Amino acid sequence: MSKIILAAVLLALPLPALAVTPLSYDTTNGNTGTYTYHDDSYSGAGSTTTDGSALTGGLGDLTDGVLPSGHWNSVPNVSNLPWVGWYGYNPTVAFNFSPGTVINHAIFYFDDNTDGGVALPQGVTFLADGNALTGTLTKTGNGIFSAYDYDFGGVALTSLSATLNRDGNWVMLGEAQFTGPSGAVPEPASWAMMVGGFGLLGGALRRRSAKSVSFA
Repeated sequence: MSKIILAAVLLALPLPALAVTPLSYDTTNGNTGTYTYHDDSYSGAGSTTTDGSALTGGLGDLTDGVLPSGHWNSVPNVSNLPWVGWYGYNPTVAFNFSPGTVINHAIFYFDDNTDGGVALPQGVTFLADGNALTGTLTKTGNGIFSAYDYDFGGVALTSLSATLNRDGNWVMLGEAQFTGPSGAVPEPASWAMMVGGFGLLGGALRRRSAKSVSFA
């Protein structure tokens, strides 16, 4: 009976959505205003200290897994801001993935502070391998940033370019995150937690079975 129960639990538990990290992204470096809004940690080619420099073949502030803890004008370390900011044109960030990577969600975190000429974008235009891609947009916020969550429903691609459509003001992007379909193979840490839980459940079931045994 315990094996049947354990199997039922395995089937009933939902697997977590798979976090997908790009191999690299290409974009133009941020601009300088009151502070510098460069992609300071970018690891690829291009100058991280020059406004508008072409950045190619690397990863940086936009995929470091760190969400901004304050607005563009309230972060103490102003020499290395977590925001990459552009002004004067609509920037494009092209994310590169392993061929055939399935993307369900793309989530972009924008500074929603309206002071100093900073504003949320009018929208984001996506191309998947050069073809137009649309998704259902859900916006959420926490007072520091607004998360633009685009649900693509699962699309296999190698590259995803995102053009940020400014409304005439600065646009500040702090992080971009991607997830694959629910039920995909979870990350090792998730598997470890699940296996540990199953072990505890199995032990509890065995102890319960042992206690229920009686002798005539």
